[in-house]
Amino acid sequence: MPSTVYEQRTRAAWRTRACAAGIATGAMIFSVGAGIAVPISLNAAQWAAPPALALSALIAWQAQRAQRRGAASRESILSRALWIALGATLALCAAFLACAQISLAERTLLPQARIYWIAMIVVVSAAVCARCGMEPVCRLCFATRYILPALLGTLGAKALQKGSPFGLFPLLGSGAGPLLLSAVCMLCAAAPALLLFAPAGGECGGPELTPPARFFVLRVLAGGVAGTLLLFSLTLCNTYHSLLSQDVWGERMLVTCTHEPRIGIPQMALILTQMLGLGLATAALLCGAGRCTLRAVKRLWGPRASLAAGVIPMAIAVYAMVSYGLDRTLYAAPLLAVPEIIILLLSSFLKPREAI
Repeated sequence: MPSTVYEQRTRAAWRTRACAAGIATGAMIFSVGAGIAVPISLNAAQWAAPPALALSALIAWQAQRAQRRGAASRESILSRALWIALGATLALCAAFLACAQISLAERTLLPQARIYWIAMIVVVSAAVCARCGMEPVCRLCFATRYILPALLGTLGAKALQKGSPFGLFPLLGSGAGPLLLSAVCMLCAAAPALLLFAPAGGECGGPELTPPARFFVLRVLAGGVAGTLLLFSLTLCNTYHSLLSQDVWGERMLVTCTHEPRIGIPQMALILTQMLGLGLATAALLCGAGRCTLRAVKRLWGPRASLAAGVIPMAIAVYAMVSYGLDRTLYAAPLLAVPEIIILLLSSFLKPREAI
């Protein structure tokens, strides 16, 4: 147990970072599941999430080991390349979550608005939120660590209260082969856990004050499990054939019963809560992307310009996905598993601590 005020503050700073990584992981699992796993494996999409949960726990464990290492006396070319790859991966994860917000808003909150205007609002909002800095964003994630899942659970149960859980069957959805394919595609949903590799600020203390691995693993898994349960609610009261007929990403993110109209205050409150979780995750990933890129090119950029390292790639990716169609380009998300696994395998070259 922490024995001094400084140690308590350090542990609280790590707790906020871990909560932000957990929220981002849960948001990514839900978004990838609704966008990719549901069309492939239909009502068995939730069974494709455990591999992603296991991979996110492994990433959190490796991140704790990296944060325990001492400061790097000199950055090698490989470590700089890994920092840039890590920043780009987090920025692309932020872009994917931003596109999830765009598709959901276009289908529900702003059906009459042009998609480019919705995209601009989402990107600017995420950038303004991330401009506050990583610590404030992580504290906001920490402040909503209980209310966010409680609202999602309560409002989701309200939306499903008139339905019957016939979406449980068939257990394997469209078959064992598609379920295996969707599980492989879902591995990219663990990428937001890489946020724990981002360089720690002065508020996180020295390597000796880094909490144990279970501290990070449990919080990342808590967020991932919440995203998995929300994904399960998508299929719980919807039939095999009704899921097959849904061809819009935003439509598949709605927690409703097949026979119940998708209107009403509780349903809108649930959608706004989903947007809040996705927005917080996007801002946290942008801050992490900026810190990682700044670590690689700190001699060229100042801290004020680090945010651009996350916002510019995210804006370009969002524009490309919107231009070519969200429902087609979202299937490129599984490619995020490639840099994710490479970074995990070469994580011994990452030393988030900076020499003073």
